[in-house]
Amino acid sequence: MSVLVSIGDFSRMTHLSIKALRFYHDQGLLEPARIDPSTGYRFYEPGQVPVAQVIRRFRDLDMPLDQVRAVIKAPDVQTRTKEIIAHLTAMETKLAEMQMSVASLRALLEGPPVSPEAEFRSIPATLALAVRATVTAEESWAWGAGAFAEIYDRIAAAGLSPAGPGGALFPAGFFELEQAELTAFVPVPEAPGTDGRVRALTIPGVEAAVMVHSGPLGDIDQTYGRLGTIVAERAISVYGMVMGLAATSGQIIGGILIRADVAGLGWRTIFWINVPIGVAALLAAPRLIPESRDQHASRLDLTGVTLITACLIAVVLPLVQGRQAGWPAWSWAALAAAIPLAIAFAVHQRRKADRGGVPLLNPRIFASWPLRAGLITQTAFWCQQAASYLVLGLYLQQGRGLSPLAAGGVFTFLAAGYLLTSFRAPALTMRFGRSVIAAGAVTAALGDAALYLATAHTGTGGSVAWLFPGLLLPGAGQGLCITPLTTTVLSHSDPATAGSVSGALSTAQQVGNSVGVAVTGVLFFGALSHGYGLAFERSVLQMGALLLVVAALTRLMPRRQRAA
Repeated sequence: MSVLVSIGDFSRMTHLSIKALRFYHDQGLLEPARIDPSTGYRFYEPGQVPVAQVIRRFRDLDMPLDQVRAVIKAPDVQTRTKEIIAHLTAMETKLAEMQMSVASLRALLEGPPVSPEAEFRSIPATLALAVRATVTAEESWAWGAGAFAEIYDRIAAAGLSPAGPGGALFPAGFFELEQAELTAFVPVPEAPGTDGRVRALTIPGVEAAVMVHSGPLGDIDQTYGRLGTIVAERAISVYGMVMGLAATSGQIIGGILIRADVAGLGWRTIFWINVPIGVAALLAAPRLIPESRDQHASRLDLTGVTLITACLIAVVLPLVQGRQAGWPAWSWAALAAAIPLAIAFAVHQRRKADRGGVPLLNPRIFASWPLRAGLITQTAFWCQQAASYLVLGLYLQQGRGLSPLAAGGVFTFLAAGYLLTSFRAPALTMRFGRSVIAAGAVTAALGDAALYLATAHTGTGGSVAWLFPGLLLPGAGQGLCITPLTTTVLSHSDPATAGSVSGALSTAQQVGNSVGVAVTGVLFFGALSHGYGLAFERSVLQMGALLLVVAALTRLMPRRQRAA
């Protein structure tokens, strides 16, 4: 449930090579937070960055592996400190150049330093003098010192001054590749003639996360680790926040569109608005989304698509249309057919994978229990998400007689509660793990209970303000659930399986939405003969109970693995 990064990303965050990370895992010094059972791919938590950095410092001091293990596995701070002090005392007679590593290690043991602020910048293309070469990770520091000396000498010889601080370019997988092309550069106002290895170069513009490093150069991996953690948290926070706000703000936008009655289309505009939005997305995607193609791309599994589509139709269609049609025989036949269709889909996917084909959903990927538990919980949560918007909208407009715009305004209290919690949810998940999702589900369930009490008190009359506390709580609960649940599922993917896992995530959400709307709709409209107030009361009780089930399902997820 916490934020997980691949071994490659963890390598870049800690400046430890993948080979070293695998070695430390084999030696029992740094266990991955998760190992994919089907691919063997290792994943780590950002919270393990300090442990990796401590191990690196000990190895810089030539501490034997058994002593490193004794320190990392020490049962308490006193024992750990005693082991460290004993080794530092023995190291006092060694060469002077090791003093920087000793000081860095002591700084790490005193606790994490105050993290500098990360700044997100748009950096334009820059003219620079540069030196480029292919070097290993071990050679990079010495090579960089020589390269920058040459660049600054050339700038001085040309009578120029640097136009900014120097920097370096290296591939994202530098610590995975062990050896790669590096570029050391210093911005200049104009390009002098070339000399030796120094060449003029235009550094491409980028969108960058920037953090100022303070301290010895050897400690720069600590700054990279903190920056990588912030970027990972920010990415998933923004994703979850946008997803939740889009759902709530859509209610307000829908109200505005209906009230505006563009071209006399009335309620139809809430569907037509998707046309210009879709066109805009198609035009913007090539410019804003980097291309990523599988060199070994396969054909779409049309049989798998047909089977899963038929299965979903067999479930959703009778639930949506059956009640209104009086539950005819075809509705029960369709529901019964969903079971063999689901079995046929599962059998087809496994056979296709066993024959070396590429199924729609690879069974080997979904053999991981944490992934299955996350998808089950995700589906259960989304069963009440869209349904809650539907019944609330019907209750406000049909029951209380509010206009679409006024009803959309009531939804802002949901959005306010969501904003209060969603942006902090990833950091809270890293600290408390699956308990954050459980707390969010219980909070939302309490909100549904508050809505039940408010409706039981006022019915379809009285002030709508009685609903506001009950709307804030579900919004806050959703903020604590949506982002961590999304993180849980996506953290079980690597570049080779990202398509299948993200597809399963989207499918779980859509299936949950469809089934939830259908089932809650049956309950709501079944009670409608007794009034909108009672129909809404029964619906929120049902959704509150489902949220408690979500809280219970979180216990199926693995606990957050703490760093040793």
